[in-house]
This record gives sequence, structure tokens and C-alpha cells, in this order.
Amino acid sequence: MKKLMMTALLLASMTAVSAQDKGSTSSEAKPAAIFAQPKEETKPGPDMDAMLGIKGEGEIHDKLVSINQTFTNEMATLNEAKGKLSDQDYRDRVIELQKQRDAAFEEILTPEQMMKLNNIREELGDRDASPGMKK
Repeated sequence: MKKLMMTALLLASMTAVSAQDKGSTSSEAKPAAIFAQPKEETKPGPDMDAMLGIKGEGEIHDKLVSINQTFTNEMATLNEAKGKLSDQDYRDRVIELQKQRDAAFEEILTPEQMMKLNNIREELGDRDASPGMKK
């Protein structure tokens, strides 16, 4: 009985696939709606803005996003040059960029928010966890 059910299921699925294939040839373009649209890039993880109590503060959030975008662009440039740098030089430059980003955060966030950010980074084990990242 089990073999009969499996055979019927296999036959039904083959028939469905065959019926789908008959309507199109390999040279026909498939409708764009079939393909998944790429999602906007986001940073996985907790909502850092909410954890720091800055959700809804548009101007502050916009400044944080700008700082993160600058950091991301500078890291991309550094990564392009990584092959030309020694491992130590690369690490030193990454640390310097992180310090610059954090100094810019300190100009915007309150001391309590900076302390909370550092505590969150420790808990997550993520040195780059930052407010203002797209969710």
C-alpha cells in the first residue's frame, strides 16, 4: 500500500512538472514576477537604535546612518587595498577606522548611550554593532 501511494505521488508530481514545461520553450523569457526581487541589504541582529533609546529621533538617526555609511565606504576602500598591505597594517587601519567611527558616535550619543552601546557590543561579541544600521 505504501509503495502504491508513493508511486501515485511521484506520478502526480511528474505530471505537474511536465504540464508546466509544455507551456514554455527554453528560448522564451520567463515573467519577472516569478523571480524573487532582491531585498534591501540589512544588518541582522538586534535593533540597536531602540536599545539605545533613539528610535524615532530622525535627525540623530540620520547622523548615525551617515557615520555608518562613511565607515562602510572607507572599509570597502581598505578591503580593496588589503592585498597590498601587511596583515598588521590592515588590522591597524581597521582599528583606526573603528576609533574614528566611535569618536563620531560620541559626538552624537549621550555618555549613557555610549556606555550602553559598549555594553551591548561586549554582550554580542560584535565590535562593529552600531546604531543607525538599516533594519
